[in-house]
Amino acid sequence: MIIGLGVPSARTVFSLGWLPGMTAGAVALLCWRDGLRRVGGSALIGLACLFAAGIIYWSLFVIR
Repeated sequence: MIIGLGVPSARTVFSLGWLPGMTAGAVALLCWRDGLRRVGGSALIGLACLFAAGIIYWSLFVIR
């Protein structure tokens, strides 16, 4: 996603911000207290679903 031949699309820029942020959140949840618990894991799954929904929405309704 970082190296490409053309100008990055808005979806690529969105992904470049979202995915490292989610990774940092996962690492923070793993380091906090006793590790990743059920609530933190559910939050990460929810964020992943939100990311997928955003990409699908972008593909269906924004880019035409």
